[in-house]
Amino acid sequence: SYHLTSIYDHSIFEAFSKVVQKLIPQLATLENLLDILISNSRMEKAYLVDVASKIYIASDTTYVDMQQYELCSDMIDVVIDVSCICLLYTSDAADEEDSV
Repeated sequence: SYHLTSIYDHSIFEAFSKVVQKLIPQLATLENLLDILISNSRMEKAYLVDVASKIYIASDTTYVDMQQYELCSDMIDVVIDVSCICLLYTSDAADEEDSV
């Protein structure tokens, strides 16, 4: 099957996600576990994401809304950026303590 993609949005990540999902034999089990997660925690949607590539390995069985996925992908970027800043700050503070 074909997936229409563009470099101007997150459709490339969705297309790669679909390809990866075809390669996972336990996909139905992962989807079932994510369904259980959202039903027990009152979440709207759940993704199992590879953070480095932003490809979702699995999602619950509800419809994947592209805008919702884009928002999750952008939030992952923010968390990564903030964690890098915090790591730099804590490593600088540790270096200052070592020099005292």
